[in-house]
Amino acid sequence: MFLRSAIFLLCFVPILGFLCQENSPVYRFTIGDIRATVIYDGFLTFTTPPFFAPVEDVNASYSACFRSIDPLTLSQNVLVLDTEAGRVLIDPGARGGEEVPVLASAGLLFKNMRAAGIPPESIDHVFLTHGHADHVSGLLGLEGGPAFPNAKLYVGVTENRFWMTEPLPISEDHPLRDTLLYRDGVAPYAPSLQLVEEDSSPLPGFRFMSNTGHSPGHNYIEVESNGETLIVSGDTWESKPDQLQNPDWQIGTETDPPMARRSRVKLLRKVARNRSLVLSFHEAFPGLGHVVKSGRRSFDWVVAPPRNIGTGVVQKCFS
Repeated sequence: MFLRSAIFLLCFVPILGFLCQENSPVYRFTIGDIRATVIYDGFLTFTTPPFFAPVEDVNASYSACFRSIDPLTLSQNVLVLDTEAGRVLIDPGARGGEEVPVLASAGLLFKNMRAAGIPPESIDHVFLTHGHADHVSGLLGLEGGPAFPNAKLYVGVTENRFWMTEPLPISEDHPLRDTLLYRDGVAPYAPSLQLVEEDSSPLPGFRFMSNTGHSPGHNYIEVESNGETLIVSGDTWESKPDQLQNPDWQIGTETDPPMARRSRVKLLRKVARNRSLVLSFHEAFPGLGHVVKSGRRSFDWVVAPPRNIGTGVVQKCFS
């Protein structure tokens, strides 16, 4: 009996070990001398497409990219960079939870940070590209304090002014909920809040670059180290099958759609011309790739070649 049990375990334990493995929610690479990590925060879920375009066009574009619009999902890719100036995190994602349905499947950042050996307490600087809830509600910890207790917070001066203005900037596309999530998220960092002028450098190797339209003070961020550059695009576009291949498509959260389109096309042309490496917040994880021009009015996304591939993974199967 013992022998048969032992043979069974020898035969099936490797299979069980294989079945318990999951794809990593972490992707590591380098930019010059900077060690970079993309951490998966989950995804946004839309029961109907959020773009002002015919549903059949959205469905056709997504289907051609082997993606579905039932539901339509957008990844949340949070970037952490280890630099001489400290550990920098860009756009802390969403808290998740049921209070904002579109964010219900997000909020995995802190679990995945700890799994990657990057505790929130180790973050020295947090940068915001803009103030929408899917990028900033992760600022707040579960107990209402700062999720990154040792960090300074950096946000563009124009963007902060928009969300902090009185009367509240409430509209159909920017409801009270979004404004309060921004204010609640920023409040614990007030003593160390750094308001950044557009097209300026808050830390060596980082530059906030104005590309307004998606929000009044939206910035993309240039990261440079030892001759290499990374563009962190924020929400200049959402993902390949929508605003990258179809730059004219408006999404409901854009405050100035014509300006958003101009900013989008300008940056897409720039990164395509310069063959830049890009971190796209809502592209399929890890959101790292290159933009190429594919037509007179369209662009395409080329996933960056895999980097830092290891020889194996040691993982605890059950917890």
